[in-house]
Amino acid sequence: RISVADSTGPPLAVEESKKGGSFDLEQGRGRRPSGSSTAASNSPRVQPKNSEGGLTVEVVRPAAPIAGGDQIRVLVVDDDAGQRLMLKAMLEREGFAVDTAVNGKEMVLAATSSTVYGAILTDGFMPILTGWDATLQIRALEKAGGVTLPLTIIGITGATSPEEVQRGKDVGMTDLLPKPVSSRELLRKTILKYLPEGS
Repeated sequence: RISVADSTGPPLAVEESKKGGSFDLEQGRGRRPSGSSTAASNSPRVQPKNSEGGLTVEVVRPAAPIAGGDQIRVLVVDDDAGQRLMLKAMLEREGFAVDTAVNGKEMVLAATSSTVYGAILTDGFMPILTGWDATLQIRALEKAGGVTLPLTIIGITGATSPEEVQRGKDVGMTDLLPKPVSSRELLRKTILKYLPEGS
């Protein structure tokens, strides 16, 4: 039994929404993307179940994060509305489906929902829970659940000193891109680089 907690409050109980349709965390709902039943069944996931006192982790297998020809779904996490909208527009023009979140707490909720993500793009410095702390929590849940194919988490931050790059590696980020990201092609190539073959 594992609790998801932010750095300023009590443990966060993760609860899946029962509502359908595509979702946007900024509207407060966690929903399965349309046409994702095949993808969800073919991805190693940390699947939360609400239980008294914490989070029970269940692993769903096997391999590819996206299957059956569905769009690759990406989560963009940033407390800056302008950055969220810019990245969302760039990714959608490259053919990705995009959800957004405003802080690390919502990032953890999304990563442990039934929605299947090919990648998460996250800022580092955010209120409530930073991108680094959210990544740590997600990696801890994956480890506890025995996940062998972790989520791709790409940090997008203005802090790109050697110390900050190392910080990203230490918490388990897959890669790090500097702000501002001006190239749609760079975003696409970075995401696709970490997708398993055949996905």
